[in-house]
Amino acid sequence: MMAARLNPRQDERARSAIQTTQLCKRLNAFAMGETDPCSPNGKKLEMSDGQIRAALGLLRKTIPDLAVTTHTGPDGEGIPVIQVLFGTQAAQSDS
Repeated sequence: MMAARLNPRQDERARSAIQTTQLCKRLNAFAMGETDPCSPNGKKLEMSDGQIRAALGLLRKTIPDLAVTTHTGPDGEGIPVIQVLFGTQAAQSDS
């Protein structure tokens, strides 16, 4: 007898993440002209227009479109960005 799942939503999120990863890998392999991992003879991966549109549609539902993402503060204004650089440069002195 299997133990009850503690968090069924976690299972759903993990399954969705795996499916999203598989879609990304397949689209990437197609775009890069790689071989189909499911093909026994190492044939180049082929996808129909419908398969590509379906995969992109599913990805749009699971991966946010960063092109339309904006970051604003509580007042609606932009958020200041502070750039901190770490490195091995010696500190410059005024002398």
